Amino acid sequence: MNQGFWFLLSYLLAFLICLKVFPAVFGSIAIAFIFTVLIDVIAELLEKLKLKRALSVPLAATGFYGAIVYAFYSVFPIALAEGRKIFSFEFTLPDGKVSKILESVVTYINDNLETIILNVFSYLATNLPKLLTMTLLIIVASAYLNVVKKHLGKSLDKLFPASSLGEIRKFMKNSYKQIKRFSYGQLMTALFVGFATALLSLLFRIPHALFLGILAGITDLVPYMGVIVTAIPLFLLGFSAHGWWGLLFAFIILFSTNQLEMWVLAPKISQRQVHINWFTILISMFVFGYLYGIVGILITVPMLILIKNMWNTFVVPYLKTH
Repeated sequence: MNQGFWFLLSYLLAFLICLKVFPAVFGSIAIAFIFTVLIDVIAELLEKLKLKRALSVPLAATGFYGAIVYAFYSVFPIALAEGRKIFSFEFTLPDGKVSKILESVVTYINDNLETIILNVFSYLATNLPKLLTMTLLIIVASAYLNVVKKHLGKSLDKLFPASSLGEIRKFMKNSYKQIKRFSYGQLMTALFVGFATALLSLLFRIPHALFLGILAGITDLVPYMGVIVTAIPLFLLGFSAHGWWGLLFAFIILFSTNQLEMWVLAPKISQRQVHINWFTILISMFVFGYLYGIVGILITVPMLILIKNMWNTFVVPYLKTH
């Protein structure tokens, strides 16, 4: 077996072990890599509009991180404001067991709203140093990776045997191209989910439709996270605007956009862009998510791309000659 294969395998296993032992540091590096690829994809799209590389990359990074900051800076004030508005209402429900259950839930939340809010902010305050550290690491690592990726070829001489450099360079080039194609598909899917969420919110006359669309699009880049994060302000805004019908409208929006994305768009785009079976991707997401949480879900497809290319570049030729 080619020596380069064993070096690659060792580096890959070392990264996975470090990600498990030091999740904050290596998780930040992994997220930074994903963000770097996404920014690179956005920059290439901007270059099609005749923008130069020196301008497209800063614009892509500013727009990408700006959307993230806007979405998460706005979500808590909007959710808390709508929560206070909702639970200050006097609810009149028709008789029935379901209505009594709903009324009990609403009464309980109303009575304990202050405690709930304090617990949320207490959790955020406790984890704030860790969150700020990870955020800083992600931004710094993303900027650093964007600079050093141009010089990555020179570093291979120090990391791999000279006899394997040809195969290693081919492996790296193909893997990065496929990860970029996958990221492009993810970006298109997120744009669809964000646009559909904003459009349906407008049609159902739910306030802050633009905010909901941006939040849905940004969080959709992390599988499963988008529906959870978007659901909270969407249900609150829907209920405050239209009462119980608003909850139904919010459910329709979430169900139609995220189910279509989860079962049709994302698997098909991933399969078409990286030629990996959609069921393999789905099962791998559960495994990596169980082992590494949200970061594991984020790195699932890039890891599958690396494993597939390692097999095709090193193992298949070995099997054909032995």
